[in-house]
Amino acid sequence: MTDVTIVTPDVSTGWLTVTEAAKVLGVSRQRIHQRIKSGTIEARQEPSSRTKTGFFWAVRVAATP
Repeated sequence: MTDVTIVTPDVSTGWLTVTEAAKVLGVSRQRIHQRIKSGTIEARQEPSSRTKTGFFWAVRVAATP
């Protein structure tokens, strides 16, 4: 398994940043954005003062035992 440092405040509920989700799922960030656009992965926009757009995508990744 890939070692991922989690920085998202809502990690306990399975919500990750796009970068974190890509690492966990073993795919590219672009692929995560494609899945968000197609609706095949659960995602929500979260406000952020650190991004140019004023938000970032939080992606729901189901925990595996």
